Amino acid sequence: WGKSTMNALGKGTIQFDALVNGIWNACHMENVLYVPTARRNLFSVTSALDKGMSFSSTNKECSFLKGGVTKACGVRMGQLFKMIICIKPPKIPMVSEANISSKETLQIWHEKLGHQNKCHVKELLKKHKIGFIEGDDFCGACVEGKQHRSNFLKRQQRATEPGEVIAADICGPMECLSLGGSKYFLCFTCDYSKMRIVYFLKEKSETVRKIAEMLKVVKNQLGRAVKIFQCDGGLEFDNAEVRKLMMENGIILSVTNPYSPEQNGCAERTNRTVVELARTMLLAKNLPKQLWAEAVNASIYILNRTGQSSIPGQIPYELFVGKNIHLNNFHIFGTECYVHVPNVKRKKWDKKGKRGIFVGYSDNVDGFRIWFKSENKIERSKNVVFGPELTGRLLTLFPNENHSHGNSHVPLPVDVPVNQVDDIIPLTEFAEDIDDVDEQRQLRDRTTLKAPERLLEIMMAEIEEPKCYSEAIQCAEQRHWNKAMKEELDSLEENQTWELVDLPKGKKTISNRWVYKIKRNCTGEIARYKARLVVRGFNQREGIDYEETFSPVVRFDTIRIFLSIAAKERLKLAQFDVKTAFLYGFIDKEIYMQQPEGYEDGSQQVCKLRKGLYGLKQSPRCWNKRFKDVLISFGLQESKADSCLYFRLNENDKLLVILYVDDGLVAATKQEIIEDFLEKLKEEFKITIDKVVGSFLNIQIDRCDDGSIFISQRNYTKGLLRKYNMTYANPVSIPIERCQLTGEVLNTERTNAPYREAVDSLLYLTVATRPDIAFAVNYISQFVENPQEQHWTMVKRILRYLKGTINFGICYTVTGHFQELESYCDADYASDPNTRRSVSGVLFKFCGGAIVWTSRRQQSVSLSTTEAEYVAASEAAKDAVWLSRLFNEISPLFDVPTLLIDNASAIKLAKNPSFHKRSKHIDVRAHFIRERVQNCQMKIEHVSSEKQLAD
Repeated sequence: WGKSTMNALGKGTIQFDALVNGIWNACHMENVLYVPTARRNLFSVTSALDKGMSFSSTNKECSFLKGGVTKACGVRMGQLFKMIICIKPPKIPMVSEANISSKETLQIWHEKLGHQNKCHVKELLKKHKIGFIEGDDFCGACVEGKQHRSNFLKRQQRATEPGEVIAADICGPMECLSLGGSKYFLCFTCDYSKMRIVYFLKEKSETVRKIAEMLKVVKNQLGRAVKIFQCDGGLEFDNAEVRKLMMENGIILSVTNPYSPEQNGCAERTNRTVVELARTMLLAKNLPKQLWAEAVNASIYILNRTGQSSIPGQIPYELFVGKNIHLNNFHIFGTECYVHVPNVKRKKWDKKGKRGIFVGYSDNVDGFRIWFKSENKIERSKNVVFGPELTGRLLTLFPNENHSHGNSHVPLPVDVPVNQVDDIIPLTEFAEDIDDVDEQRQLRDRTTLKAPERLLEIMMAEIEEPKCYSEAIQCAEQRHWNKAMKEELDSLEENQTWELVDLPKGKKTISNRWVYKIKRNCTGEIARYKARLVVRGFNQREGIDYEETFSPVVRFDTIRIFLSIAAKERLKLAQFDVKTAFLYGFIDKEIYMQQPEGYEDGSQQVCKLRKGLYGLKQSPRCWNKRFKDVLISFGLQESKADSCLYFRLNENDKLLVILYVDDGLVAATKQEIIEDFLEKLKEEFKITIDKVVGSFLNIQIDRCDDGSIFISQRNYTKGLLRKYNMTYANPVSIPIERCQLTGEVLNTERTNAPYREAVDSLLYLTVATRPDIAFAVNYISQFVENPQEQHWTMVKRILRYLKGTINFGICYTVTGHFQELESYCDADYASDPNTRRSVSGVLFKFCGGAIVWTSRRQQSVSLSTTEAEYVAASEAAKDAVWLSRLFNEISPLFDVPTLLIDNASAIKLAKNPSFHKRSKHIDVRAHFIRERVQNCQMKIEHVSSEKQLAD
């Protein structure tokens, strides 16, 4: 605030609800000043005291009481207290949203129709014989969103028929891009009917193409020919391409004089009106700026159906298209709603409705556009249930600091485009009504959905995780975080993690911090608040505070083998998670830690650690050793092939366990064996158990009725596409093209895109469930040190490929001819354009699904395809040895693996030391395959190139 002054634009009484310990209390205040330019909302303590309320406070919170009852409360943030309140609309009779003939307030209709002038709204309602309740004419959102300037001079002549004169203007660039990358919107206005058509552009260079599209729409769908095209003198309009387009279509191009916007007043006024309505609708519901495109699109839709003062008593849509319109489909922009989830997109016990925000109307069919904030995407649906359309806004006394009420000549920016299309074109004006039998059938079911009874549910969905202890104790969810921290400390105390001692001389302490996480279930609802005390391990000194730090985790190859054996042998499965796993490991160094933040006892004592804590460098190693000792005491053996695989084999029973840090999977021949094992594990550790395995390390595991197992990463891939704004990208059929493997680096600057992060995410997909992108990801990994735009284009192509193959995965079958181990190897000769080295490809399948694969550049240049295939075979032989060892430990199903190669010369070279002249230079390590074959530890057979799966 400083020393500046601001004007109050109004004064009145407000009704509001105040959040107190999770419950809304009804309150009201009189003589409230409306100051739209204020960056924060202020609650006056003295005014509350004057009204008979009492005030009490501590150093952390405050309370307002009346008659001994707490009416409102706040938590301290800096020198002020933060409160959460919800402004309520005036009390009016509640009406059914489905009954359009019931009376609603003029303010409700004012908001439904995009905050248009209330006089015009009254005339429109009277024309359609719709009753309404008069109310206060003041609308704060309109004051915030509309900045009026002097009117432009009117044109002397007006067109005499629809489509005769079309005026165009561009607005932008916006403050940020849309999800589809748009910066501008291009609006065409019919001078006669005031009908508007809007397109969204990534660059101004797209203008010519959009003009051509508009002309085709007007001609083909409406049977009208444009005679005059009016625009300003911007280069996007006044250029050779546009002039050629006009000449070809026999259209007069009318370009305004420089600095004379009034000559293109029709288009200029349209953009001003659209911007004001869009901005006002966003402000009215406190929606983010990223939704500007949806607001613009909704404004165009409303304006086309409600008319304006320049054509009194007439509607643009009716004049332009020749069809009557009705108003029973309008809803307030930003209203909460529920969308029906089709059967194919949900399981039996999933919710049938998904909560979203209404942001507009579908383009070509009867329906609505809904924004889902958690996924940051738009969906179209006809089956929508709307909640109460309140005129109030959910407010906090400290809104986002980035929120600005500053004036701007452009509308608010956006981040949400239409479904898979960047251009939002309101072609509803040109489309016939579509009757869909399935849609109508589903519409009857939607009445079972219910809107929330309290806005608290909405607030909980918007909760952010605190970044530090001070935020946690000052936010509205402080009681949840306090409870979570207490649970963490109780667990640490129960586990005897430390003891309080005086710090010995010469010793140093390490600090700690709290980490907060909101755990949600599969439907996105909050399951629990979790707080974890983490040591700042970067303060540890090697050789003093720790020695060894390496801790193994189960290999992804082992996970797939584990699941394939479970499918083949129809083993029962279960999943477990060890709570505070690192606390169970004993440390062998003398380490002192400061007392946990916020829970100091006032003494100068410190915590001498007995067991591991999250953040300590040696904690993972100590925990793994403890878990290993426990399982060995249960009679399980540690695998020599993978130290995080444990097994116990009896005559007719089998028990397998794998562990990745603190997440584990269990497989056994009988459910009783699993239950007995988990009960024993409970005696040693606190664990959570899931008897139905659904997801493990971001891998979805689906078990079919016949016992087959299908693994995929659908959810992980969806998140990846959202993260890099590729959700609406067009899919491609292959992840990388041969023409991209030229090795030529263009003379361009280093890209600012998050290249390394994206490659790391793709690598995780590659090693887990997607061998089909292994070659492409291996290739783009070469450029992480100095990526350029051409390399980022490759990354986006892989993401587009994933978009089209999002449901791809690996299936391990129970029966069939795929039960044996299948081994393939191949080489792409001299495929690296920079080094001319070959790339080895290796694939092993079991039970019909891939279990091991690699795509790796060879370490030296091969002089022939034979040599390249021979080297690849040696790489495959190493994996085959490891697989043989692993299978023979837990499921001895075969004796000697057979490797399938499509190069006859390489097979001969592996079986016989021939071709001395051509092979004498080959590195000795490549002859590993020959040794395995000669010792009868591996077989080699020929396979046709068409059946070579490693290609």
